[in-house]
Amino acid sequence: MAIEVQIDNITLNNRKTGNLTFLATLFSQLLQLSLIWYLVYALHIEADMWLERFLPLVVVFFGIHSLTPINYKPIVFLSSFVCTLFLFLSFQDATILLLTGLGIFGMCHVHISLSIRKLLVLGVGIFFALGRLGYVWTPFSSHGLTVFAAIFMFRTIVYLYELKYEKESALIWHRLNYFFLLPNIVFPLFPIVDYKTYLSSYYDKPATFIYQRGINLILWGVICLLIYRWLYYFAVPDVAAIEGVWGVGQYIIATYLTVIRLVGILSLSVGVLRLFGYNLPDIFNYMFLASSFSDLFRRINIYWKTFLMKICYYPVYFKLRKITPKYALLLSALITFFFTWFFHIYQWAWILGSNPIRPTSILYWGIFGILATVSMLMETKKTKVSRTFSAALLHAAKVVGVFTTIAILYSMWTQATLSEWWAIIQIAFYDEWIDWLWGVAFFVGVILLVAVGFYIYRNYGEYLEWKEEKPWFNYCSLGILYLVFLFFVKDSTNPQMVAFEVGEKLNKNDATQEYEGYYEDILKVDISSQLWDDQISLSLRNADWSEFFLFRMLMGLWDETTETYSEETSEIKLGTLDKKDFSKTTNDVLEYDWLPNQKSTFRGKRFSTNQWGFRDQDYEKESAPNTIRIALLGGSPTLGAGIHDDEVFEAITERKLNESFGNDSLRFEILNFSQGVGIQTFQLAYLLKEQVLAFQPDYVILVDHFSSKNVLIRKIQSLYRKGIVFYPEMEAFLEAEDINEHTLITPKQMREKEALLREWSMYYFSSVCKMSDLQPILMYYPSLIDKKSTYTLYKPMLEDAGYDLIDMKDVFNQYSVEELKISKYDKHPNAKAHRLIAERFYGELVKYLNLK
Repeated sequence: MAIEVQIDNITLNNRKTGNLTFLATLFSQLLQLSLIWYLVYALHIEADMWLERFLPLVVVFFGIHSLTPINYKPIVFLSSFVCTLFLFLSFQDATILLLTGLGIFGMCHVHISLSIRKLLVLGVGIFFALGRLGYVWTPFSSHGLTVFAAIFMFRTIVYLYELKYEKESALIWHRLNYFFLLPNIVFPLFPIVDYKTYLSSYYDKPATFIYQRGINLILWGVICLLIYRWLYYFAVPDVAAIEGVWGVGQYIIATYLTVIRLVGILSLSVGVLRLFGYNLPDIFNYMFLASSFSDLFRRINIYWKTFLMKICYYPVYFKLRKITPKYALLLSALITFFFTWFFHIYQWAWILGSNPIRPTSILYWGIFGILATVSMLMETKKTKVSRTFSAALLHAAKVVGVFTTIAILYSMWTQATLSEWWAIIQIAFYDEWIDWLWGVAFFVGVILLVAVGFYIYRNYGEYLEWKEEKPWFNYCSLGILYLVFLFFVKDSTNPQMVAFEVGEKLNKNDATQEYEGYYEDILKVDISSQLWDDQISLSLRNADWSEFFLFRMLMGLWDETTETYSEETSEIKLGTLDKKDFSKTTNDVLEYDWLPNQKSTFRGKRFSTNQWGFRDQDYEKESAPNTIRIALLGGSPTLGAGIHDDEVFEAITERKLNESFGNDSLRFEILNFSQGVGIQTFQLAYLLKEQVLAFQPDYVILVDHFSSKNVLIRKIQSLYRKGIVFYPEMEAFLEAEDINEHTLITPKQMREKEALLREWSMYYFSSVCKMSDLQPILMYYPSLIDKKSTYTLYKPMLEDAGYDLIDMKDVFNQYSVEELKISKYDKHPNAKAHRLIAERFYGELVKYLNLK
């Protein structure tokens, strides 16, 4: 058997090198891994997936595994997976994952026909898929089910395929280890490891050589993640601030280059597997240097390509060749690219627990599939590589052309709708011709520079090669990274550099969009954004590593057991989809309404709506006698996004008022009509007129933060793209100011109108109140995105519009943002912040209503 031969080879190789040489080399490799880990720890690289806590475990298990006798190494590798699983998942999730995984493994080997085995596994997969999408109950948490899916969603397909053609039986430990691969616990996005390659590569080279290859790849993965972080903070522009052809070009190129995060994550995964003897090939082959679209398909994620060729292309091609030999190649290529799109959708549905199908993804894979198929048909024969500069220039032009085309397509793929992407691209068409000329010159300059690089490599490349088994390159690279960290990053006062070092903040674009609700739609989350982490690793970030493992395991089991049988929690769990499934879209400017009488979760917290479809307790529509009724209108911070129902400051304030002043002749009711998804004042004015006034409020309080100038721009653009018809008063205003879908193309044009739009909205809200003899009140507390944001510029307008003001601009002064935000990337006020607001709001209402 191949594995036994490879093990014999590695044993002989180790004997040749000698024990002392082996131990010295192993010590050097452990030192390299420790240095890499400290860099990850110091810069908090991928802290949301706990990479800084995963790597020390890898170092320990690698040390034990490398000194273990060869026959016991697979058992040590499996044991390392089990131990890490219980450390990173709850006891319940870890136990169920192991038992279910063993059950699936058993189904693959039960003594019945292979077709029936496939149907059994398919049935289990469908059940858990329905659970991941929230349609049926499963014993997994959402994170546990994500890890389970990451392990089995592709490798089960490959394994069943290989069982059909398997000629030699592998040891059961190797079979189990194929599913229970250690890095999969922290990396839901995981390479599709080919089973046959996995077996044949096991210690097919000397041990220390394979280990060094693994360390090299881990270091490369960390470097890729550092490059991604630099791109994310310094290169990716704020979409609303893009201007001209250079801005659009920067957006397209920087967005595409952020795919290097995927390169880093997958390279780390393969590098860790090499530390345990699996000498797997590299997963990417200089994908940015592809000279054709078919060449790109061969270079980008080679494991993915191997999977598709084995599962799809070859079976389809050999069947079509019998039916239509002339078109077999063309049709099988097109079908393969269809399944490329399908399996991406399949993967993201498992990881994110939602349906990620959108027109931009269909268009991206459709265009790429056609280009790659045509490119493949044109490549009829191989030509000898020429060493001339003209040949290098032609090759460079092809490389830059392919890179630019894919970058444009990728920028489209990352947008939720085609219209949103086209609105960004159109900005370039309104630039001056001289800027276009400079753009063309830059493009030509890049081609020349790349051509020089190709010419040097083709003529002198043999002098540039380095040996993978030598660690000197790693030590030099780490030395340079440490010097950069110490002299340019550490203790820097530059805010962007501080964000780069800590790695805990969103860039400007994502911070604004997440806070205002644009990223509440999971379709806009992709791995080019830090917000991806908030979706796939919430349970990891909320766990507490300060507890001793065994104590945490036992307490976790007790907590989950009691929680499962809690009547309240069980009722909530049944309705939990952890997404905005408890709302419905509308055809007016509000865009959506909450569904009435819902009990569910929102961002992991209890979220309930009353009989009227608002997040509050039930009230009669008609106000009772001797009741002071206050209507509260605001956005997601006032709604209480990310906290429990009874933790919202409105609910706390109402309870406190009734406890202090309520009696048989006086009651207080604060009705929370707040919405989410970046709601704007002109929308709240419509809500006030159409729904809120029917509840007969005595006072109307508008909550506004004046936090982001770009949000109103995005909202108007979004409504126009959706074809929403504005209410008559606003339609007349927009028409009078010549604001329509044609004049709202560029951010520059939008900014010229924004102050006017916001001012009109405030006046209109006030006029709706006064028409019903209500006194409009503006309550202000600062946004946690920018605690310095202020309404000062609008204060004269507020007085002129007749607002009374509840000014709480200093409510957070004694606290840092870290103490008050929901999570690392979610800067909505947490429960503590809401308690601070409630305490201040209560005092302000006591004064305003003269309750003393």
